[in-house]
Amino acid sequence: FPRYVATPLAALLNVKEKVRLKATPNAVLEKFYAATTKHPKQAEVEMLSKKSGCTVRQVERWFRRRRNQDRPSLLKKFREASWRFTFYLIAFIAGMAVIVDKPWFYDLREVWKGYPIQSMLPSQYWYYMIELSFYWSLLFSIASDVKRKDFKEQIIHHVATIILISFSWFANYIRAGTLIMALHDSSDYLLE
Repeated sequence: FPRYVATPLAALLNVKEKVRLKATPNAVLEKFYAATTKHPKQAEVEMLSKKSGCTVRQVERWFRRRRNQDRPSLLKKFREASWRFTFYLIAFIAGMAVIVDKPWFYDLREVWKGYPIQSMLPSQYWYYMIELSFYWSLLFSIASDVKRKDFKEQIIHHVATIILISFSWFANYIRAGTLIMALHDSSDYLLE
């Protein structure tokens, strides 16, 4: 998807990379950057200035440029967001196709009619399995995706979603679960 759909779409929408200045190679600063911190304090900057033979201003500039090198590119962010946008949009459309003709879509009393013994249609089964699989894949792929500030929150969100989907499956809350998943998918693609 990123190579054959997102990249041409980015070119079509004129999403371009910014030219980023690279930090000049410096073994002392690179070692400190990798081993200690990406944001040195003023005392550490002064110490590194003496060790590396650079001025304080040059050390600060080097760290700023080095941090910018690690930031994900606009194209990479666009590829990830367009993939999730596409999934959520398709999941929303599929979810609506699964539940729009069901009586509990229009009358919430029908959600609990006959509970706990309610039949499940194959379309509901596949809707659940695809949603659950997607959140498992997000949980496993988050390590290789772009690291963001909300990394821990994303993990908690994905684990909570997996638990909620699994609980509704095992407790036979399939009707309520399909409504809730479609409701969440309706906003997720807009957020991407």
